[in-house]
Amino acid sequence: MIHVVTLFAQNYMSRGLAMLESVQKYSTKPLRFTVLAMDIQTQSYLEKNRIQNLNLISIEDFQDPEFRKLLKSRPFRELCWTAASCLTNFVFNEDSESDFIIYIDSDCYFFSDIAMLCAQWNADSNIFVHEHRYSSGRLKWEATAGRFNVGVVGFRGNSKEARACLAKWRQQVLDVCELNPELGLCGDQGYLNDWPTAYPGLQIMSSPGEGAAPWNIEDRVATKSSSAVWISDKKLVFYHFHALRMSYNSQIRIVISQLAIGYIIPKSVKKFVYRPYLAHLHAVNKKLQKQGFNFSEIGLTKIGVWAISGSRNPGQEIIHLLT
Repeated sequence: MIHVVTLFAQNYMSRGLAMLESVQKYSTKPLRFTVLAMDIQTQSYLEKNRIQNLNLISIEDFQDPEFRKLLKSRPFRELCWTAASCLTNFVFNEDSESDFIIYIDSDCYFFSDIAMLCAQWNADSNIFVHEHRYSSGRLKWEATAGRFNVGVVGFRGNSKEARACLAKWRQQVLDVCELNPELGLCGDQGYLNDWPTAYPGLQIMSSPGEGAAPWNIEDRVATKSSSAVWISDKKLVFYHFHALRMSYNSQIRIVISQLAIGYIIPKSVKKFVYRPYLAHLHAVNKKLQKQGFNFSEIGLTKIGVWAISGSRNPGQEIIHLLT
């Protein structure tokens, strides 16, 4: 059994739903899901549209008193970073049945079976992470953004080492969880830098298809076979769609998706990775619209016609027509 843990608010709801659907689509193992709804709108939607084997927790009812004390004092972005380890720690301690508890950021997306990750993890490994693997021109980012990324982090169920790791990580982010490069702080993920020396049971995912993302994709080529997408001849398991920005104009009825603000996405990655993801995201957005959400509420920015005609980099955009 694999227990997937995630969180999102309404502005990331379509991404979170698409991520969950991608995990369900490919998984060959039984799944459980726990979602922390970061606002009442997300909670209401998930209560009305039940997902099989999903445990829904509202942010107001989350049974972590120390976390709840921060609701009124910590900025929302930092609160989301704090919630990732707090929620995963809570689920780990509540679930004695699952083989793996895996936290996934809502803007990640699976192109292959999540069980592929678990199958590659060694029997004596208890904690599973992936490196940023920065492209050659971004290597200096490690000093401020950290060696590891929190997009997908796995823990072996009932492992004492994993339990200790989660407990410490939770306490660290409760104490301090902010973006401050001068102090070496990068939300929740800077703390992972210490894990290789602190935890002998740590395993680092090695394939470029495990944790592909804008910060490591510029020098790579994507291809597609009948059964999979490949990154540098390795099967793409999951991709982190960081810095994706979607805008819309209801007058001429289009949605423009800027693939990754501040990055260059190769044509092959745009074709085989971004196009299918954005088609899925567009379908989820339309579904949310039918249930009363407008585009601005679910994370799209309204733009004028002048901004569309002045688009500066069409090679880094994908356009969908609103029907």
